[in-house]
Amino acid sequence: MNEATITTIEKFRLASLGCTGPVTDMGTQVNELWERFVHVEPEREWLQEGYYCAHIPIENIFSFHIGRVIKDRNDVPSQMETFIIQKHSYATVRHQGPESSIIRTYHLLFKWIKKQGLQRDPFALQLEYHQTTRRTGIEILEFDIFIPLKGENWKDPYSQ
Repeated sequence: MNEATITTIEKFRLASLGCTGPVTDMGTQVNELWERFVHVEPEREWLQEGYYCAHIPIENIFSFHIGRVIKDRNDVPSQMETFIIQKHSYATVRHQGPESSIIRTYHLLFKWIKKQGLQRDPFALQLEYHQTTRRTGIEILEFDIFIPLKGENWKDPYSQ
């Protein structure tokens, strides 16, 4: 695993396509989502070149979105939805390797977080930042993983 660090990502708006389903179907659905995503307005001018993936792992269900940063909600292509990623602190590392080793990179980052005495924020979105469109069949993938962290004033949004 590359060296992990802590970083803060400022608030931004994402225009995205998404899917939700059982974890057992995640690989297939995510690859199909990438295929759909690259065909949405390919000539469009975006604020930045890369793509964000936002997801929440919830036990046996996943919710996964692929999107690009936009200036405001009026910039959303008709096939996409929009949501805001709030300013947050993340543990981050770059994954470099085959698709089959992505889960291992996540687990190593989770161990690093624990070793640093930090805790994951289970209610914030995990992010990936891909500089290029992901394609199935590529032998070596390279992208950044961002795991949300609990801050000093963190409160469970569901407790009173």
